[in-house]
Amino acid sequence: MVTSSPPQGVKLQRELGLFSAINLIVSVMIGSGIFVSPCSALKYAGSVYMSLIIWACCGLLSLLGALSYAELGTVVGKSGAEYSFYNAAFTPLHKFWGPLPSFINAWISVIFVRPAEVAVIILTFSEYFTTFFIYQTKIDPAYFDYTKKLVALLALGKLKLDGDLFTVGMHWIKFVFLFFILLKSIWFISYRLCYAAGREGHMLQAFSFVHVKRLTPAPAVLFQGFLTCFCILAGDIITLIEFASFLCWIFYGMAMVALILLRHTKPDVPRPYKVPLVIPIFVLIMSIVLSLTPIVTKPAPQFLIAVAFIVLGILVYIPFVYYQYRIPYLDNITYFIQVLLKVVPPDQTDPDNSDTESNGVSLSVKHSSDDVQANGVEKHTLLEVEVRTPIVINGAVKDSNQSAES
Repeated sequence: MVTSSPPQGVKLQRELGLFSAINLIVSVMIGSGIFVSPCSALKYAGSVYMSLIIWACCGLLSLLGALSYAELGTVVGKSGAEYSFYNAAFTPLHKFWGPLPSFINAWISVIFVRPAEVAVIILTFSEYFTTFFIYQTKIDPAYFDYTKKLVALLALGKLKLDGDLFTVGMHWIKFVFLFFILLKSIWFISYRLCYAAGREGHMLQAFSFVHVKRLTPAPAVLFQGFLTCFCILAGDIITLIEFASFLCWIFYGMAMVALILLRHTKPDVPRPYKVPLVIPIFVLIMSIVLSLTPIVTKPAPQFLIAVAFIVLGILVYIPFVYYQYRIPYLDNITYFIQVLLKVVPPDQTDPDNSDTESNGVSLSVKHSSDDVQANGVEKHTLLEVEVRTPIVINGAVKDSNQSAES
């Protein structure tokens, strides 16, 4: 049987089983920093007690930030974290500068920050995993770093463990399993943000396409996997942490600015929870301090590279998003990705996105009703293209422009 449109129900799955939901919540709550940073904290603090005080202060700062994010979540009501907060707060302010913060957030997070975070977790896993075996083999210690990176790359795939591993002397394996749980949560957030950015026209639109059978954003997953492999090969744990945390504190500070701004621009929006204004102001000040302190006390190339990435994002934003320049032959590339990966635009709108049309092709922040031509073909933004919906024949994806017989 031949159909000229995507199969009914081709959309992201929005359900989790009990075990998966518990794993996701636990992994988000715990995080991976506790297994990586205590050594560095103790090294620079100089004493155990000072290190514990620093950990307590960090926990308090995280709590204050979480309280601020709770209000932002009730006001915006859309998934995407900082990306959605910036859209709600800054986009209405100015035609050019308004959408820029959300684009920079998507640009930096998708291409650099999220892959670096995943790489840190995987490298930490390989550190624990290989340490147990490295001294029982004849591997030259000089090649230990290469071994860790190899194990980290293999960890991106599916690891199957057979037999009873919880025996005497094998308590280390608990950390290994925990790292896999942590990895799944960060990986979920990573490719979901890539999917949302593609849907909004801020990344390649193919990233918002869904596999016809698995109902997953396969292009986004593969793209994030490639970038994560690059981070694993290019950096070490400490360098990646410094690189990602520097950019994250900039985004946290901007989120506090968004909260304060929404208090003035949307005062009538229902707020089931309202944080005292002094809290986001304090978090904003701390984010500025924590962003500038590493640059002043310990200048490193990764901070300059991070700033260069932000500048590069602005240079990409001007022609491709603001002026809507269309890259030649991008529609053919997108169609090739569709056929290769068997992905199609989701056939229903995302509940998070009020600007998404029913065929799954998104309108960017600059789109309005005047941006749609009379014949129904959209004007294109950054990496949006005119999607050619393939024909699905017995699970195979073919060109809709070609004739086919039942």
